[in-house]
Amino acid sequence: MKKIPPKIIRNTTELRKSILGGQREFALALQAGMYSRKTIRIKRGLFRVVNHIDNSREWLTGRQLYTRSNIGRNMRIGAFFEMPGGRIGKGRTMSFGYFSNFP
Repeated sequence: MKKIPPKIIRNTTELRKSILGGQREFALALQAGMYSRKTIRIKRGLFRVVNHIDNSREWLTGRQLYTRSNIGRNMRIGAFFEMPGGRIGKGRTMSFGYFSNFP
């Protein structure tokens, strides 16, 4: 199985392009190679975020996402990325070996 490195998302513009390109699943890197999975969609100009760790849901503007959420903090430090296999219509597998490279 070929390892696919995750694409790092560094700002809300990159996130918006990724979502409009079909990506739905994202991850926020935690310590010890763990991650927090998120499903993000755009509707009416807002980001709809589903946090799979506690099944919470929130609607955020791009500014709120970047300045008032842990997603923005992780974007700034390079620890927010696309989940391999989280793209609609693509059959890719996730490689956990890449997740341990994040702070």
